[in-house]
Amino acid sequence: MTSDDDMSIEELVASLEDDNWSDDALADRSGAPQLVTPTVVNWRTINEEDRPEACTALADWVVNWLVPRYALQRKLIPDCWYQHPSMVEELSALHTAWVVAFDEADGGFGPIGWHERFALARTREAFKEKCAEGHREVPSRVMPQPPATF
Repeated sequence: MTSDDDMSIEELVASLEDDNWSDDALADRSGAPQLVTPTVVNWRTINEEDRPEACTALADWVVNWLVPRYALQRKLIPDCWYQHPSMVEELSALHTAWVVAFDEADGGFGPIGWHERFALARTREAFKEKCAEGHREVPSRVMPQPPATF
């Protein structure tokens, strides 16, 4: 057989078909740790059994790390953040992204990527000033069901 640079496409395909493509053969051989699999929380469908653990993990990250680390003011993340579903969704998404960004298997771009996402998230509606002077209910909206065909 010729060198890889001189292989025809047919020879390349044949060599690939001959190789052992088991999970072990495809594993990263660089010695880098495996990337963690973050727990993505779907707050719409989470069951009552998993909810307490998800709430505890998010609250711990927000209260004991995010807010003090970045000295975030009440007007950005009020004390009643957990009573605002849009804020829970945003913070949960940021938390998941943070877990992956700061994983030891990350190639180095995760932390800056997370900070870019955090900066962008802070401009969205969920983080608009609210409840800085105490909790205020946000009126909810009930959408009418559309017709079966539209």
